[in-house]
Amino acid sequence: MGRAYHHLGIVHLAVPYYERVLSLPPPANYPGSGRTYDLKMEAAYNLSLIYTASGSTELAAKVLRTYCYV
Repeated sequence: MGRAYHHLGIVHLAVPYYERVLSLPPPANYPGSGRTYDLKMEAAYNLSLIYTASGSTELAAKVLRTYCYV
């Protein structure tokens, strides 16, 4: 939902969805696959785009440092 609102330009509705994803506990492994599917990096990146567009580059950088890694 957050990405859909973001795409439509309704960012004030997208931000709570992104923040909710960032507050979730780490996901469990899917049975048999040994992999997890964590959307935190994607949510953090999209949230940083919103913060950057609104002029809050420091907050955007903080979100990226906290949740994104290479």
